[in-house]
Amino acid sequence: DLHPTHPYTVFEHRDAGDVAGACALTTNGDVTTYWMPYLATTNLEKALETATMLGARVHSGGGAGRGQSAHLTDPFGAPFGLRETPLQ
Repeated sequence: DLHPTHPYTVFEHRDAGDVAGACALTTNGDVTTYWMPYLATTNLEKALETATMLGARVHSGGGAGRGQSAHLTDPFGAPFGLRETPLQ
């Protein structure tokens, strides 16, 4: 769960690991639907450093360790995520 009021489900494929995630919509309309692409990295800290150097803005997340992720926007405002995953 990323947030106690918005449980987050991760979908896995047996050969590819985590491939998608979803959060249930609330009935009060405080969350809109959207897609957020995630990019995998083996070093989240370095990826965040590079992304911000290139103009991205970090909104949440960060830290090191398997399964850690961060939400960002690119210099034009498009959202994306970074997720640290080990090499297979």
